[in-house]
Amino acid sequence: MKFINPWHFICGFLMGMADSVPGISGGTVALILGIYERLVTAISHCDTSFFRLFFTGKWFQAARHIDLLFLVTLLCGIGGGIACFSHLVVHLLDHYLVGTFAAFFGLILASVLFIFRNLHAKNIAAFGAIFIGACLGWWVVGLDTLSGSESLPYVFLTGMIAICAMILPGISGAYILLVLGNYYMILQKVKSVVSLNASAADFFILLTFAVGCFLGLVCFSKILKWLLKHFHNITLALLCGCMLGSLRCLYPFQKMVKDVHGKPDFVMIPQNSITTTDYLTAGVAVVGGFLLVIFLELLVVKLTKKKSSSK
Repeated sequence: MKFINPWHFICGFLMGMADSVPGISGGTVALILGIYERLVTAISHCDTSFFRLFFTGKWFQAARHIDLLFLVTLLCGIGGGIACFSHLVVHLLDHYLVGTFAAFFGLILASVLFIFRNLHAKNIAAFGAIFIGACLGWWVVGLDTLSGSESLPYVFLTGMIAICAMILPGISGAYILLVLGNYYMILQKVKSVVSLNASAADFFILLTFAVGCFLGLVCFSKILKWLLKHFHNITLALLCGCMLGSLRCLYPFQKMVKDVHGKPDFVMIPQNSITTTDYLTAGVAVVGGFLLVIFLELLVVKLTKKKSSSK
């Protein structure tokens, strides 16, 4: 009989924290923690076989088919990470933007090196895929921000698009939401729910967003599973490039400005306005983010060895 694995909850919590921040992807965290391919496979199994088993009363077989215990534990962790971090991320972006972006810059940089080191073949095709991915990531994070909308069809569409980015290492779902103009609105709705101060309209908007996320996730995970099965090395190289290109939006020396509606955007700090303290803060934060990935990698290796030795 299988039991809940606390490590999967922790993984989900870290993914939820990452998905709250524009610039870092929950998929990146899943890849670092060694659960990425299991996650993609589990989600892709939400197919006709699952629904046939479910509606014929074979619930235990249906649960095993989609790795339900793993998904539920991970989802609870993601929800907890988003709920706990949604307040903190607003505070960090408002008051400690340089250090926050620098820390995630170091985290992404270390993640790129981590994935590159684990590529099975470092050939011309792999380097070509890295280059294409880097160009794609650079272009995506440089898109102009749209005005956004609370209309349900638009909220549904942003959910479908953002969740595809969230599962892709290197392309931040939160940043895509920012580009689509709905990041701040969704974050505020989550905050209102956590603070028990939400209206019925807030719940309905979040439900619509969640449905869009679910459908986008199920459809996109099948494509990812196929790519990882048939073009594993090239796919990982492409994702590695996406992460490298996404560093563009995490340039530390930025400041956040808000329009008349309170929606945020990020602009470069003039070179003559950057202080020595800013440089020191950014340097320490980059190193801290880099070392965090190293620590997580070592932790995963240790836990994997312990699990193997206990069998």
